[in-house]
Amino acid sequence: MSTRSTYQDLAAHFMGSPEPNAPIGAGTSPRLPDAAVLVALCGNLPSMSGIWLAQLAERLARTHGPTGLVRFDDQRMRVDLFHAEGRDVEVAAEKLPDACRVVRRWIVALPDGYAASDCLIPSTELVLLTGCDEAAKAAARLKLQELSSKFETMSVAGRPVHVVTVAASQEVGAAAAGGLSQWADGQMSMPVRWCGSIERVDRLGGVVTAETRSRTRADFAAVATQLCDALRAVASRFDTPAPIDSSLQPPAELPQTATPPIKEPAMATVPAFVDPNHAAQRTARTDAPRSSLLAWFPEFVGLRIRPANAAHVELAIDMHGRLHLLSTDASTRDLRVARSWCTSNWSLLSSAVVDLKDVSHPEMVDHLVLDEARLGVPLHGSGILLHVGIEVAGQRRRIDLNDEQSAGLSA
Repeated sequence: MSTRSTYQDLAAHFMGSPEPNAPIGAGTSPRLPDAAVLVALCGNLPSMSGIWLAQLAERLARTHGPTGLVRFDDQRMRVDLFHAEGRDVEVAAEKLPDACRVVRRWIVALPDGYAASDCLIPSTELVLLTGCDEAAKAAARLKLQELSSKFETMSVAGRPVHVVTVAASQEVGAAAAGGLSQWADGQMSMPVRWCGSIERVDRLGGVVTAETRSRTRADFAAVATQLCDALRAVASRFDTPAPIDSSLQPPAELPQTATPPIKEPAMATVPAFVDPNHAAQRTARTDAPRSSLLAWFPEFVGLRIRPANAAHVELAIDMHGRLHLLSTDASTRDLRVARSWCTSNWSLLSSAVVDLKDVSHPEMVDHLVLDEARLGVPLHGSGILLHVGIEVAGQRRRIDLNDEQSAGLSA
């Protein structure tokens, strides 16, 4: 016989929160890449994949406005629009370009049996949804190996895969994604980035849904490309242009000599297609070794450059172009010296790192990784993000002692 306790246990397993009175709709939103079209690949998930795809679209819609989710099977294509209620939007297959006037962000679920070219559509980014148990992590490694093998014949260097963990806390998700990132560094040239965790299933807002049998899974690439083209065409009509990088175009034909796989770990975003003009800028990032500190921060991308007068401080960037300074010096002297060096040499950094070239006003964040939490007591409210690094069962885990608000970084 079912009991309330049994129900709560099941709800906690699938929804990621044991608290029965948790507020509806307050789940944390992953920090997704700034691409107008995200190509979503589903790994081993603790429930049907459609539930978590919808949660991803819901969270994206909360922060970026109306968002579309496109899914396929052998008989039909389904389109869901999130937070588009009250708008004059049609979601029929032939009306998708018109819908892009209102819907600025799209998630297109990659069906089974895809080809490498389906993943390399210009102006898109790859997102892998995965659970965090051992079976899910093993399945995620298989998915990444599958992607890597499909890319081997393509002229692609360092195409990143963004990971969103589900049904897990941010701490558990970071640990699982950190393990995948370290494994990928030693196995393949694709960097793996963690975007955050969807901890539970929240109630969805107004969703407009339509299905059409004129499109099936065979039309995936055509639909994704159509969306990218339509968003580019109407971008000038938005108050803020849709975040599409029109410079990423596929080569007309494969070069005679394909770019060899990168043997050193790829630690940063590089263009989806090799551009010789950016070779010097990529050098500052793709040769960056897996450092002892960066291993605690799977959401960051490491830089090979070190401050000349504070060589123990490691530099990293996030997907929003912020520069992060990582140190273990509890006196904070190294962080102060490194910050001064970065400010004085910003022109050098921005010319050497593609992700920083358009950042005219640098935003830097200091991190201090401590052996013991008590060492961070005197630094409370100092503007430094404090962490403790521990190892559990051979896996590295980071415990955050404060956040940007309590550290005094946010207004």
